[in-house]
Amino acid sequence: MIYRGNSRLMLSARALFISSVFGPARVSTNVGLAAVRARVEFQKGNKCRANQQESIAMRRATIQAVIVASVTSMLMSCSTIPKAKTPTVAQIQAPSAEFLLKQMARAYASLKSYADSGVVYDYREGARDEASITFRIHFVRPDHLRFEMTDNIGSSHFPEDSRVLWSYGNATYSWWQSYPQTQTSRDVTTAIAGFTGISLRSVHNIPSLLQANFGWQECLYMISSPKVLGEETFEQIDCFRIQGEGRGERRFEIWIGKSDYLIRRVRTTYSNFCSDEIHRGIAINQAISPDMLSFDPPQPNGKSEIREPKAERSPKPEIQNQLENVTNF
Repeated sequence: MIYRGNSRLMLSARALFISSVFGPARVSTNVGLAAVRARVEFQKGNKCRANQQESIAMRRATIQAVIVASVTSMLMSCSTIPKAKTPTVAQIQAPSAEFLLKQMARAYASLKSYADSGVVYDYREGARDEASITFRIHFVRPDHLRFEMTDNIGSSHFPEDSRVLWSYGNATYSWWQSYPQTQTSRDVTTAIAGFTGISLRSVHNIPSLLQANFGWQECLYMISSPKVLGEETFEQIDCFRIQGEGRGERRFEIWIGKSDYLIRRVRTTYSNFCSDEIHRGIAINQAISPDMLSFDPPQPNGKSEIREPKAERSPKPEIQNQLENVTNF
């Protein structure tokens, strides 16, 4: 019994000894393990937070890149979209010379009556000649015409000299001051041809637009290689300025009114001189008295030398074709 008790006591003491000896070590071991665990958990937390911050930074960078790319794309797309332009006079396409000449031909072909007055200046070697020509035109459709002119105005070498041409369609007459007899022409075209040179084409340019039968040289709407030189204001009239080539080395420059397509000026350039034909006081579609379409020349013996008019002749085929071309543009 004693042995057994001592044995138990010894065992208890041994257990107490072991506990007293090894218990603190185990406790410190547990504490160390807990610290290690805590440190690991802390490091894991730091790593997780670092990962989160890195992820946030990456998301921010991605968002910023997307925003920059979107803005850049918008700016580039805006720069490539054509901007609406406000229409201006300079941006409106100017009419072609061919179109303007056709409009001019239509304007004259549509007139019931026409009257004007004008002057022709002659230029040689760049200097204007001292003499000039004045003229007046009266026309009533279909074929009543009177053209009168006075030559050598301002000349110090030659006296002034007047000529008159008038036509009733079926009869055409002319009168010349220096040879004061009334001449009867076989047709109006022949009479106009006789006045063309002395009038520097002023008897031809406008009348041939009013009535195709009055033309025997090229009409102004038929000039070749026409081009628009620009727009000018001539004697307070806004005009298109057109240049083109004619026959016999003639070159024409025409000032056409922008509002009515009527001619205000014609410059004809030849090989050795040029003429400047100016039209003023234009009156269209107004009543013209019969007195302005006829002429009663002074006769020394008081008798008229006008002979009876001949029968009306049909237009020449080529002239009739020109008339149809003008009216059927």
